[in-house]
Amino acid sequence: MNETSISRQRNRNTEASFRRQVRLQIYLPLGIGLLLLISLAVGLGTTGVGGTSNWGNISLIFVILPLLILGLVAFAIVAVLIYAIGRAMQGIRGVSYGVQQKVAEIATIIQQGSDRLVYPIISIRSFWWASCEALSGIASIFRGRQGKADEPR
Repeated sequence: MNETSISRQRNRNTEASFRRQVRLQIYLPLGIGLLLLISLAVGLGTTGVGGTSNWGNISLIFVILPLLILGLVAFAIVAVLIYAIGRAMQGIRGVSYGVQQKVAEIATIIQQGSDRLVYPIISIRSFWWASCEALSGIASIFRGRQGKADEPR
């Protein structure tokens, strides 16, 4: 026999123990609950206890129970989704860090490229303004006053 056929064989003792647990943990409480419910309904029906108000309250309970079950199912779905989102966020954490690093690299490359594109314009303008300031400083020296040439006297 190969490895897979051995692992698929079941242990009879384990199966018997599992069936016993299922009977004790699932079927027994379910059966007792149904017996109590049926005995309550039969007991109330045969004794003639209560008027229409009591029977109305009992029917209201039977109407509300399915809605309660639907609410519990909705709650379970929301709880599972919260758990799944939490697990997904743990898995995304490493991926998002890598994406963040790549975006930072791209931003640096774009910044360097734009700096190279505007460098000639900035250098010409800065040379122009520096030359204008230097000439105005020289002109103010020849006029015999300190400060800028465009200042009023």
